[in-house]
This record gives sequence, C-alpha cells and structure tokens, in this order.
Amino acid sequence: MAGFNCTCGTGGIGNLGLPPCNDLLQVVARLVIVPTYDDDGAKNSIKSTDFVDGKLPDGYINSKLIEAYASKRWYITDKFFDEVEISNTDRTTQTTSSGAMYELLQGVVTFTGKLFKRPPSYKGQLNSAKCGENSVFFVDTTGRLMGEVSTDGTELFPLEMQEGSIIAEYFPKSDSSESYVSFDFQLDRVVSSENFLTIPAANIGENLKKSESLIDITIAEPTPQESSTASVVFTANYALFGTFGNMGTLEGKVGVDGSDANWWTVTVNGSTGSIASVTEDDGKYTITPTAPFTSTDTVVVKYEENRTKSTAKGFESNSLTITIP
Repeated sequence: MAGFNCTCGTGGIGNLGLPPCNDLLQVVARLVIVPTYDDDGAKNSIKSTDFVDGKLPDGYINSKLIEAYASKRWYITDKFFDEVEISNTDRTTQTTSSGAMYELLQGVVTFTGKLFKRPPSYKGQLNSAKCGENSVFFVDTTGRLMGEVSTDGTELFPLEMQEGSIIAEYFPKSDSSESYVSFDFQLDRVVSSENFLTIPAANIGENLKKSESLIDITIAEPTPQESSTASVVFTANYALFGTFGNMGTLEGKVGVDGSDANWWTVTVNGSTGSIASVTEDDGKYTITPTAPFTSTDTVVVKYEENRTKSTAKGFESNSLTITIP
C-alpha cells in the first residue's frame, strides 16, 4: 500500500482548478506487460524523445512487441478483457485514544479481468509474469495508453506490479458461463495514481486495440533424427495451443530470396551461418546451408518474426541445438 508524505518545507495547497479538456482513461481493455528493468538495470519507459511531431511514430509499438531483447520487450494481452474490475484496497489508518484519525498507508489498485474463450494454456502464459519484476501499461477501449509519469515529465513508466500478487486461473465452460481465463494482480505500493497520465490513441502511430504479441512456436528434431551434413531438419508447431496428438503447425515460412528466409537464424559452433534455402512440408522444415556442415558441428536454429506491423500475426521459436551426426 502506498503512503502519502508531505515534503518538508513545501507548504500550501495545490490550486484546484482544471483546464477545459482532460484526457481520461476509459474502460481498460488490454494490458501491456513489460519487465520493470532491462538487463542493464535501466527502467523501461516511453520517453518524450520517442515522439515525432507529438506522436509515437508508425512502427514504434511493433518495434517494442518484437524487441530482440526479452528484458525490453512489450507483451500485450490477447484481445479485449471482459468484466474488468479495478478497485482500491482499504487504506490503513490509526485512531488514537482522543479520537483523532491518522492515515498510515493508502490503498493500492487491484485489477481483475476475464478473457473469455481462451485455452487453458493461456493461463500459464499470463502466470509467467510472476517471474521477476514486471510492470503494466493500461490500454482502454479507445486505444489510449496509461502509465505513470516521471517527476521531470520526460518519461512514462509502466505501472509496477506487486510481486506475488499475480494470479491467472482457467474456468471451463458450464451451463451458466462460457469458458474463460481470469487475471488478477495488484499494483505495487510505490505506484502513485496521482501521477497517472495517458497517451491518446490519436498520438500513437499504431492501433493498440488490434496489436498482436508474438506467438510461441516449438521447434524440435523428428525421431529418428534426419539432419545431416547437407541440411538440418526439424518440426515447428504451436505446442501450447494445439490439440493432443495433432499440434497446429507453423507453415509457409520459407523462401530463398524472400524475407521469410531471413527470419530463420542458424549458428554453427557459435558463429553465424549462411542459409542457401528453407523448405517446408506440413510443418517439417529443412534448412540447407551455403556450405555443407561438418560432422559433429553444433548447429543452433531459431525462428524470430521480423514483421513490420504490430497488427500482423508473428511467431517466435525456442532455440534448437542440433549436433550433426
């Protein structure tokens, strides 16, 4: 819970007038989860210098959603939440024997939302935000984004989430309710709601109402192993979102001279390898190098989408290590 402390020597009351137009957050529809700190220890934020002519430029949101460094990436929840409730916990006060009441701690913001008709595995994706220190931007039904402004007004930070407060649960369909995944959390007590500011949708170059996070893909070697000095062979599927015995497959990410081929990366014994061709047959991929591999080479394969629009579907795989026989 947050405390409110008057700064010594400031004195006085802030003027209580308001300008004629205020930008207010509407109902929260989506969440953008962001690591609070990147790997260098800097807090992630939107900076005033990121704006061009008063607007976050086209490509800014997409660049955040496909950021190569996980500690700097944005993760936006899938589509709109239903039945969103945002409340404050009770503040903590002390009443003395004389009857005087003193505020000790302010209440903290609590979020509760439901995502209907989502698979049970989505619960695990949301619960992964429990790992480490994470924060969140609110996105409302108009595409407006809200965060917490810095003291000097030059940065908009995502709102810090209270560690240990994140709870995602899956609820199957019943006679009275569609299936859904619920997501609950509290903001950290250091977050001060009086510092919340928004960025209107008109000042954001891409549509946050339709932006897409990357989809996890699992690549694995078939059994028995089919890789050789001539090529590496592996399968690619939606391991989290398929059905048992029939996982959905990643298809069509091929091309010698097209951009799709550039989304595959191959390292050989720790050095970047050159790809001559990528072919695919029902989710089974074959990557042929420009020069043949050598027996016992260690080859690492990864797929990472290099899309140009945040509203397009995008995929990212695990890193698969293959030892050439």
